[in-house]
Amino acid sequence: MMAVKKLIILILLLSILSSSAYAYDLHDENIWIFKGMYELGPGERAELDGYTVKVHTVNMSSKQPSAILLVYVNKDFKESFYIDTAANSEQVYKDELKINVLDISKGIVSLETYKQKFERVWITNIPKTALKTSDIIEDGDYSVRLDDITEEGATITVMSDEGPVEVKYLSGDHRKFSDEFMLHVIYVNKKDQEVFVETLRTGVPQIKTDVLTDKSIYDSGEKIEYRFMLTNNGTVPLHGLILTTGSSEGNVNEPKIQSSGLEPAKTKNFIIPVSAPVTPVAKTMNIRSEITGYDFKGNAYSGSGQTEVLVKPYISVEKNVETVEKPGSDIEFGTEQYFRISIILKNTASFPVAVTVKDETDPSLIPYDLKNTEWAVMVEAGTLKEIKYYAKPTTPGSFTFTNAVVQWKDNGETCTIQSDPIEEVFQIHGSKVTVEKYLSPGYALPGEEIKVTINIVNTGSREVEAVLSDNIPEQFSLVSGKNDWKGSLGPGELKEISYTVTTEHTGKLELPAATVDFINKKDQPGSSTSEDPVLYVDDMTGNARPGENEEKIRYEEYPETYTEQESGPEYPAPGRVEAAGFMMSSFIALFCMLALIPATVYLYINRMYK
Repeated sequence: MMAVKKLIILILLLSILSSSAYAYDLHDENIWIFKGMYELGPGERAELDGYTVKVHTVNMSSKQPSAILLVYVNKDFKESFYIDTAANSEQVYKDELKINVLDISKGIVSLETYKQKFERVWITNIPKTALKTSDIIEDGDYSVRLDDITEEGATITVMSDEGPVEVKYLSGDHRKFSDEFMLHVIYVNKKDQEVFVETLRTGVPQIKTDVLTDKSIYDSGEKIEYRFMLTNNGTVPLHGLILTTGSSEGNVNEPKIQSSGLEPAKTKNFIIPVSAPVTPVAKTMNIRSEITGYDFKGNAYSGSGQTEVLVKPYISVEKNVETVEKPGSDIEFGTEQYFRISIILKNTASFPVAVTVKDETDPSLIPYDLKNTEWAVMVEAGTLKEIKYYAKPTTPGSFTFTNAVVQWKDNGETCTIQSDPIEEVFQIHGSKVTVEKYLSPGYALPGEEIKVTINIVNTGSREVEAVLSDNIPEQFSLVSGKNDWKGSLGPGELKEISYTVTTEHTGKLELPAATVDFINKKDQPGSSTSEDPVLYVDDMTGNARPGENEEKIRYEEYPETYTEQESGPEYPAPGRVEAAGFMMSSFIALFCMLALIPATVYLYINRMYK
């Protein structure tokens, strides 16, 4: 009795195991899987998931070219095969690896490889569906109809373009009607007179590609890490992958890469080293890859991807500017900082390059210990060269900097590059005062009052204490106001001082310049002086003398065109003699015009009545 129980348990276990294996076999098949096509010379090999196929020798001397192939498993030698393109074109190793020779020419063996394995082939298309008698389900160009259910099973008819096929099924039965369609009867319910079925189709791989590089801009000759990513979004594996890569510029180190395969929902990364070209000018470099893989039947599937990167010239330039505080004792120009400028040259080529560097600066900057900011230098292969100099601002304020320009010759052609723009605006602090002195009017008669105006402006960035020094010459007498002043001026502040003088002297008279001495809160002194203003005093003769200004001459010669300028000198009105002469000439002109009218009328009438 115990033996019978054990036998029953064993049968149940075997049934469970066989049912599981049977279910596995439903979707998978033990088939020859295409693993790739190769062209191999003597000593070259193909790697195939633990297997290695190597061409040992090639014999091209006989009428029928032949070769000796060696097969390795996990790097261990297992067997050798004699191959040719006739009777020995196909060789099989232990029903696991098949080699099919396509051609042997010029010392190269062209062959296909296949591996036998259980692999997912069938994919459920219409999932579990209940059918009653006469019910029909459609799956593309196939129709499934339940005809009858008896004790012997369910009678089902499958209709297609090739005609109907009637088959009796039990629970768990399945049948392939072509290489693309399978019907699986999951369960036959005799009691309720219904069956549960599913349809299966052969799966297909689906290629998705992505490409990227570690950055978008490269130096000439730099190594580019180019990454090609392949994803299989299909339902069955890809096999025999062949990736080819090319570039519009530069050099691809591995233009062709082969790989065994890729399972569904998996991604494979190919890292392909690419060398950027050595170029004297910036170039856009296009890198493109194409991938081909095969399904279990050997059907090809392809995809591609490409990207672009910018390759810089083999000479590059970088310009940097920074402000440096002056020592407390250095008060030159009244500025508190100076500029430290560096120009860095880089040569990524494998040869030295002679270049000319030009760097224009603001006219108010004085380069320290330099005649100009132009250099001729040699930049050795694969090195950096730095040019550093200092520039002193002669006035406080805001400063901007232009690009440094580099030129050199490449095969007789002039190449030019510039550094990147410097966006920063640099602020130089310091003390500066501007003084202006002018007269109103600038042309006068003896004894006429002259207004003297002095404008003092703090054009620096620091508050100062200022003292005005202004002398009145002996020829002049002070009428009103003061010609001295002292006080504080903030940045941008203006102080206006005015006074009135008179003189009896005539001719061209020069007044001395006004001077302002100032000191800031750091006890740094400075001084500023205006220009010397000039006054013209008429000698009352009405005749212009040498040295009188052009405005006076223009007025005397062309009084009818003169208009007084808002800020220009004032002139005295014409004298009585000039006025009388003007009136007399006007009267004579008017008399002549009136005398002509009667004469004209007389001549006209006389002509009419002749």
